[in-house]
Amino acid sequence: MSTDFLFKIIKSKNIRIKKMISISGTGYYGDTTTLGLNENSPTGNDFLAMVCRDWENSAKQMSSLKIPVCIFRLGVVMSPKGGFLKRIATPIKYFVGVHLGDAQQMLSWISIHDLCRLFVHAIEKNLVGTYNATASLPITLEQIDNTLAAHLHRKIVLPNIPEWILKLVLGEMSTMILTNCHASNEKIKNTGFAFEDENFSAVLKY
Repeated sequence: MSTDFLFKIIKSKNIRIKKMISISGTGYYGDTTTLGLNENSPTGNDFLAMVCRDWENSAKQMSSLKIPVCIFRLGVVMSPKGGFLKRIATPIKYFVGVHLGDAQQMLSWISIHDLCRLFVHAIEKNLVGTYNATASLPITLEQIDNTLAAHLHRKIVLPNIPEWILKLVLGEMSTMILTNCHASNEKIKNTGFAFEDENFSAVLKY
């Protein structure tokens, strides 16, 4: 793991680091319909949850070197210019948009704009510990699809892609699409951070 490698190098060379900000994800909580998951909620038991857990534990090693560690569990990062949102928008734009699974999966998310502001906030406030980095309200895949379709002046008319096909084609990666997650952002808001993009449609302005 790359973080383990960094830890070994920093320790062996006695490199002085003022702070470490590590990125994990809300996939840490696994597939659950529990509302308001907080930073003390248990780890899930699927592949993605295990990856997030191990990644966080690796980052926490830095504390033994007296390096302050801040870990952000990111929701799905939303930007129309790339990543998750662009991949969904492209087929919709060309009239072949479809809902994935039953499209009722809840996704915790954060705009690229708020994420950049959050990094600055972590440095300025010298944050230490683990924080969910998500907008206040989750959104379903169906709501994302329909909002994008309306924005692009399109309609989604093709049938949903069944979950079993997604699992067959994507394997473990399908958990990123089919997993439910509603993470609370109260802890980070209590540090004085105010999200500017709480409504998903606001992301489309960037």
